[in-house]
Amino acid sequence: MERVTTVRPVAPERDLPALEELFAVVTMADGHRPIGEHVYLSLTASSPEPAAGLVLEADGTIVGYAGLTPSTETGSWTVEFALHPLWRTAELQHRLIADALAALRERGAHRARVWTYHPELASTLIEEGFAPERELRQLRRRLPAPPPRFPDEVAVRPFRPGIDDDAWLEVNNAAFAGHPENGAWTREILAARQRQDWFDPEGLRMAWIDDDLAGFCWTKRHDETLGEIYVIAVAPNHRRRGLGRALVLEGLRYLHARGSTEGMLYVDAENRPGLALYDQLGFRLHHVDRSFLRELD
Repeated sequence: MERVTTVRPVAPERDLPALEELFAVVTMADGHRPIGEHVYLSLTASSPEPAAGLVLEADGTIVGYAGLTPSTETGSWTVEFALHPLWRTAELQHRLIADALAALRERGAHRARVWTYHPELASTLIEEGFAPERELRQLRRRLPAPPPRFPDEVAVRPFRPGIDDDAWLEVNNAAFAGHPENGAWTREILAARQRQDWFDPEGLRMAWIDDDLAGFCWTKRHDETLGEIYVIAVAPNHRRRGLGRALVLEGLRYLHARGSTEGMLYVDAENRPGLALYDQLGFRLHHVDRSFLRELD
């Protein structure tokens, strides 16, 4: 008997438990969480980031999801998909992509960017007229790492909520100016991250020169053994002083002090200086996420 499938807008309060179950199944099958944190947070009432979503149901059970979030580029939206391993047919992939693009057109989008780590979905995207755009590499290394060495004038201390927010936003947005994901954070977005269970102000290491924030390394612990360098940046006016290397090692030092035995981070494949630095520091490739881009009619 043919199963009945439908695509409808997500209802966060009602659908979140089923979606969390779907994400867990996909993560277990692939060894990779299917959607980014900002997409997941868009499902919660506390998120200040505008977003939309679609769910794919089979006989009333949610087996697929498309998360739609606007980019900092005017008219551009980013899409991430989660599809149950037992429902990854070409037909359903094409259908979920088509419905996602229709939803974007309704919102006035003229460009769609899709992130995926799954080769089958990548092939379907190419068939749908998408072109490869970016590669985001996840790198990992065992801990401990060598100790950090900062210039004598640099003082490192943890983030102080309610005091350091504006300084952090200024450095982050300057360092990532024009970046489609990290380049336009607001106080509301930063506050939403601070409300997450994993947030640890001690783990947001900040490098100061007198009252000037020169850079930071924000860490995040995923579990008892894996820790992430979540966001790292050096203020544009403090680059080429070795602060990037020192901040990476400071983040790894903190993670290891908290019990992590492995550190990870993400870096764009076009970031040659970053890749060279991380290679020198002993990071090795774990997997690659790829983005695909399509102009909408």
